[in-house]
Amino acid sequence: MRTTLLTVFGSSLALSLVAGCVPQQKYDELTTAYRTKEQQTLKLQEELDASKANQKMLRTQLTDARAYLDQLETMTSEQATELSRMEGDFQSLSQRVTSLRVAALPPELNAKLTGPSSIRSTKVYSDNVLQILLPEAEASWMADQR
Repeated sequence: MRTTLLTVFGSSLALSLVAGCVPQQKYDELTTAYRTKEQQTLKLQEELDASKANQKMLRTQLTDARAYLDQLETMTSEQATELSRMEGDFQSLSQRVTSLRVAALPPELNAKLTGPSSIRSTKVYSDNVLQILLPEAEASWMADQR
């Protein structure tokens, strides 16, 4: 029985050794294929890392662009408000100009304004001229502006 047991054990050991053996050429092919796949994996991992870095950079640029766009929209809104205010001022001034008394200038004043520089005086632009040309409220307002 002992010999039978040893024979069975020896046979199964020999069979397992024979079944576990792989020819050298097949082993080399599998090793080469494994190394190739390993190199491809490393290359793909590097590409993935580069893509992640690029994605992060693009997200940062997008965030900056959104912030800049928000600033521009705020500025546009403020400028629209300012433009609206300026249009109102223009309408108001336009109405004031059309309501001014328009008449021929006195001959002395016209001569001083258009004549040779020797007869022109810097005093022509005095408050008296404004009172002559403009209604009283506008003349005083003009005088205050200077």
